[in-house]
Amino acid sequence: MIVIINGAFGVGKTSVAKRLVKNIPNSMMYNPEEIGFMLRNIIPDEIINYEEKAESFQDLDLWKKLVINIAKELINKYKKNLIIPITLRNHKYFNHIYHGLSLIDSEVYHFCLTASIETIHKRLLKRGDKPGTRCFNETLNCVEAFKHIEFKEHIDTENLNLDNVEDIILEKIKKLRNSLIRSEYLSKREYSIKAKNVDLKLLNSSHQSVTHIYKKKPYYEINLQTHPLIIQQELDIYDLSKYIVNLRIKDIDSEKLNRLVNSLSFFEKEKYKMIEKVLNYTRTMNFSKKVAEEMFNSKDNKNDIKSVLKDEDNCIQSTNIFIAIVRRLNIPAKFILGKISNDCYHTWAEIFIEKVGWIPVETQICIPIDVNKGYFGITNKHIKICEGVNFEDISKKHFKFDFEIKGIK
Repeated sequence: MIVIINGAFGVGKTSVAKRLVKNIPNSMMYNPEEIGFMLRNIIPDEIINYEEKAESFQDLDLWKKLVINIAKELINKYKKNLIIPITLRNHKYFNHIYHGLSLIDSEVYHFCLTASIETIHKRLLKRGDKPGTRCFNETLNCVEAFKHIEFKEHIDTENLNLDNVEDIILEKIKKLRNSLIRSEYLSKREYSIKAKNVDLKLLNSSHQSVTHIYKKKPYYEINLQTHPLIIQQELDIYDLSKYIVNLRIKDIDSEKLNRLVNSLSFFEKEKYKMIEKVLNYTRTMNFSKKVAEEMFNSKDNKNDIKSVLKDEDNCIQSTNIFIAIVRRLNIPAKFILGKISNDCYHTWAEIFIEKVGWIPVETQICIPIDVNKGYFGITNKHIKICEGVNFEDISKKHFKFDFEIKGIK
């Protein structure tokens, strides 16, 4: 997720951004202004003034490119949500950067803080700025520019304090996110799949179903439909014992884990509520590379699972930890391996609830859940390929990961 906080100098963007970092799990602040300062120090004045004819660093082509590229690298490297305070009133620059960020993350939210010129000037004076400086001189231009509908969602901060503004943004994100999830991720979606050595019964389970088979050998060519709100269930389930066996996780604070399990066992009797609280734990953990590397060190999985999941190790850890916790709560759980795009393998879990069946659960990505409906974050982009008792179990099956998403219908 990327949250852009736009507005005039002194309106309160950075103060609000700092608060959001504290209250949005797994987030960090990213200030593109720092990139501008860097470029000012690196690029000679004659290039800026005569070649680029730049009045500010935002006019530099390199600044706009770096803002997008560095955001991408930050997300890829640290797997964090970005909170971006910025004063960006040029609508062409805004559209360019917004579009670029949208290609990095499907969830980009923009909020423009507004206030009267008098109020903004008072805030500038309070923070130590002096009349006649650039921030003061830009106020009128910013106030006029940000009136445009293009800069929605607008938040009038005239009579609001920082707590009020933060609450409004968090509530708007919640509503926008739920709307995005419903329209983009919870609707029915059909894929054209080309694969070798597939398990048709498995593909026809959980939130997905095979709608047509065009070819079987040497490669299957099939249509696969996903619908997160419609779960296919096995009517005859014989042996759940293997999915309840305790799972040991290396390098995890076992005492903290035990406290969580004991707390849930004692205070929470509703299993869906238990799952919600376990997800609150696994979705906000910081995982170490060491754990992931040790998971890949068994003799059986060095050359297959490791190669396809080398960049997604955090999801393996969150899924393993989720399974370890829920099994201690006497809830059967499977380890699921699949794809969320043609180039991205991903892992999640399935839990077994009596009289309901197996329910898929997204253990890492912070997709909103609905406990009352038994929905735990699986989307129409999650394509299930393989299942097992744990990660090692999947790796020992030596699946040929020749599974290609040819198209989306």
